Amino acid sequence: MASNAKNGDVSRYFAAMDVHQDPLDLILDEFPTFDLVSQASAEDNPNFGQATNGPNAEGFWDASARDISTLQKLRSWTQVKRTQGMNVIQSTWAYKIKRFPDRLVRKLKARFCVRGDIQIEGVDFFNTFTPVVQWATVRLLLNLSMHHA
Repeated sequence: MASNAKNGDVSRYFAAMDVHQDPLDLILDEFPTFDLVSQASAEDNPNFGQATNGPNAEGFWDASARDISTLQKLRSWTQVKRTQGMNVIQSTWAYKIKRFPDRLVRKLKARFCVRGDIQIEGVDFFNTFTPVVQWATVRLLLNLSMHHA
């Protein structure tokens, strides 16, 4: 199975995984953990200059515009007039290249982030929120725990 993923035939790789899945409980009998290990690299987390001036610049600009549009539709902030003594919180962009197992680019992500490390509780924020997880991640961890139990 590993050779399929390394040769770039992703569809055949995932089809081969289906052979090991029990059709009744949908649990994988054999889970190819080694094959799904992703190689992280610095090029997959570009900074602002690299993202907006590199080979994927157009895609990152589009992703940035989508993120700002989504934040505006959700009314994530209220614009106020700046006054003297106001604590203005800095922001930054976080970029990520998501890849298929054969390293082809799957998706370009851009996230507009507030620098939470410089916020002051009771001044800049009053509520905190819990991070969320994707269900696909939960299912993957449950499958791994069943396989290694």
